[in-house]
Amino acid sequence: MAWAPIAAAGISALGGIAGGLLGGGQQQGTQYASQQQQLPGWMQNAAMQNYGAMTKASYEMPGPYTGQRVADLTPDTLGLINQLYGNVGSTNPAFANASAITNGLAGFTPGTITPQTLAGTNLQPYMDPYISQVINPSMQLLNQQRQQGLNQIGDQATQAKAFGGSRQGVAEGVTNAQSSLLAGQLGGQLYGNAFQNALAGATGDITRNLTAQQQNIANAMQGAAFRGQMAQQGANLAQQGQQNWLTGVTQALGGQGMLQQQQQQQLQAAMDLYNEQRMDPIQRIQLRTQQLQSSPYGTTNISAGPGPMASPLMTGLGTGATLAGLLGKFGMFGTGTGGSGYTLPTNALAQAPSAFSWT
Repeated sequence: MAWAPIAAAGISALGGIAGGLLGGGQQQGTQYASQQQQLPGWMQNAAMQNYGAMTKASYEMPGPYTGQRVADLTPDTLGLINQLYGNVGSTNPAFANASAITNGLAGFTPGTITPQTLAGTNLQPYMDPYISQVINPSMQLLNQQRQQGLNQIGDQATQAKAFGGSRQGVAEGVTNAQSSLLAGQLGGQLYGNAFQNALAGATGDITRNLTAQQQNIANAMQGAAFRGQMAQQGANLAQQGQQNWLTGVTQALGGQGMLQQQQQQQLQAAMDLYNEQRMDPIQRIQLRTQQLQSSPYGTTNISAGPGPMASPLMTGLGTGATLAGLLGKFGMFGTGTGGSGYTLPTNALAQAPSAFSWT
């Protein structure tokens, strides 16, 4: 890869600097045995290849997902929402009508009963039909009988050649007296009957009038109660109709919500696929790096007799230079999250793998 030579050149330069420092710092003394851990060449080459691949992938990886993230409301959902707004106040006329009827009935008065008394009733209208239909014809018939009786007396007096005499006068007087007596008796009886009939008729009318007034009041109260019930029923029907309509719209919105949820899941799946494809090269390099970190490496024992001994300070500087070169290769392979928020490490030395520490 293009980045492997660059890393190798960096390591070589650091190694040269470290060698120069180590060469100029020798001291006379005894060199004691030491033990150090060294990486095999194939591991160094693999680390440089991973570093180059990671660096290249970091430049070539796509940016954040720029596609649609939130599903739009369906046209039917927008239509249902507009219907909800349009239906606001649709039941107000029905409730206003019910309120008007109720307010009108609040001041309802059924009326009062005015009883009629017999003493204040004129009985003449009740007696006139009986007088004209019964009494008067009876009196006329009685008078006709009196005239017939007088005619008979005259005929008898004529036959007896006593017409115009005292005997005729006496007979006629008797007939008239009897007729008057019968007329008085019959008239009194008939007028008594007329009065009783008048009382019965007036009493019946008074009773019927009282019953009618009572029934009228009861009818008025029943009518008011019926109007109140109809007003309440109208309001209930309006409310029930509104509730049924809202139930239907709510169920329809639930169905549209399922469609929107499905669209949202499809958008989320598209974004997840994009992020998986975006991070796939990085994750592959991380996998190779993790395997490389877990690979064992050998230990070399170095011992020497009396002779020049390197300065501990120079030795530490040389070791640090070598370590810096190694960490420069492996420090970019810190464990990332693998998601869209993955960030490559910027401090390679601070994130060096523990598998390459020196003891």
